[in-house]
Amino acid sequence: MDTLKSYLESSILAWKDSAIAAYNKLILDHGERFCGVVPSDSIEETRKWRKARKPKIKQCFYNSQMFILTADNGLYYEGYCFDGLIPFHHAWVVIDGKVVDFTLESRDKSLKRQKIKNTASNPVYLGVVVPKRFIMTNIVKTGVAEPLAHKHYLKSELRFL
Repeated sequence: MDTLKSYLESSILAWKDSAIAAYNKLILDHGERFCGVVPSDSIEETRKWRKARKPKIKQCFYNSQMFILTADNGLYYEGYCFDGLIPFHHAWVVIDGKVVDFTLESRDKSLKRQKIKNTASNPVYLGVVVPKRFIMTNIVKTGVAEPLAHKHYLKSELRFL
């Protein structure tokens, strides 16, 4: 977690007075911390959704938002993930306090199929929840699944920070 916090602090200084600095300050000051993930197969609702939807690599905002919009349970979180190399902007789902990360799970399965050694470690997450109603309203308005925490919390009209 220290790496993630240091990254955000450095980014806030480097991007002083910018939308990125404001976003990173939001995540640093108000983000919830999660360590590790549970496999989507371990929860019936996520297993069924993953099997029907086949989440894609590098589509974390789409994967997570589509699950939340169709699910009975869970919360959509957005912020940063660190799994061993550098922290990255990311979205994931939390159900009963446990992270389900369809996107990293898809990445790991792809690496395994390609026989590429996965050097990622147990991921650490720091992020804020974005309400389901806000996600739905934004998708209806824009037609896309995109980063939303800056729009919800900072009232920013910027697209894709």
